[in-house]
Amino acid sequence: MSGRRGGSALIVIGDSLTEHGTWPELLAEAAGWGIERVAHAGQTSTEIAVRLGAIGMTFSAAGAAQEGRVPLTPVGPSGDFRHHIDAGMADIAVSGTLAGRPGLLTHRVGGAALEGWEFASDSTAPAADAVLDFRAEAPVFSAPAVFVIWCGRNNPGPVVTRDVAAIVAELQANRPAARCVVLGVHAASFEPVGSEGAALVDGLNATLAQTFGDHFVDLSAAFREAAPTSDGTTAAQLRSDDVHLNAAGDAVVARAVARRLSELGWWPTGMALPS
Repeated sequence: MSGRRGGSALIVIGDSLTEHGTWPELLAEAAGWGIERVAHAGQTSTEIAVRLGAIGMTFSAAGAAQEGRVPLTPVGPSGDFRHHIDAGMADIAVSGTLAGRPGLLTHRVGGAALEGWEFASDSTAPAADAVLDFRAEAPVFSAPAVFVIWCGRNNPGPVVTRDVAAIVAELQANRPAARCVVLGVHAASFEPVGSEGAALVDGLNATLAQTFGDHFVDLSAAFREAAPTSDGTTAAQLRSDDVHLNAAGDAVVARAVARRLSELGWWPTGMALPS
């Protein structure tokens, strides 16, 4: 989570498109907000929801505890957990409680989706045959102006809407007036119209739009408007690689989000929208 300037903050939640993108800075600078990031490259909507405490996990012990570390096998929920094989990625590490014991849950780089999980704690190890419930320690936000949630590019599919809805519900549980917008995912260079990937992206965006209504931002439409393509993919002039955006693409995101915030009456009075 990055530091914030004084006053209200733009809270951005997501994966590498948010962690490494410049659109949050463009948006916050135009609005006069600080920024707080909860964004982790390579993570799926399920992993992000778990990290935020929006979804709990259930484990069984995968072996005996050693030096306070318990190897675990996930039992639930159903969801998307990546095969973290990129050596450049950091281990997933989430503070929380397992069966009431405080500690740190990790999923190591190189571990398959259901392998490489462990929980480290100074407390007594749980019974080996127990079903172990984990809940993350939710982050604390001091002065949120708006929450922008952008998840699902790493796992475009049916569980994303469930995960994002859980995130929104968690954010609003202690902040009934929390202002949340949800961004849609965009087609990569290898997902032209008619491909399986394009069908997943289109289906997910349709479900997100139906679920979140006016609080949904259709980035695919914004990219098409900025730079049309014949095959429905995001234009090369907006990307730095097959999926990630360059400065021009991030500027499109900032403008699209700002327009929606203005339409919702959430844009600061007297502040110009990003150009």
